[in-house]
Amino acid sequence: MTTETTLFQIVLFMIITGLGMGAINPTLGTAAQSAVDMIFCGAATSSSQFSAL
Repeated sequence: MTTETTLFQIVLFMIITGLGMGAINPTLGTAAQSAVDMIFCGAATSSSQFSAL
């Protein structure tokens, strides 16, 4: 993006980014939960959300 980027382009980029993040976050959360023992499930979930992409 530059100073000449239009508002429409910014909105379009944000929509694409939101769709991508919305699709990947549940997958990463499930993977984090599956990778650890049940006692550490909460810590793994919160760590993956805190350090998300």
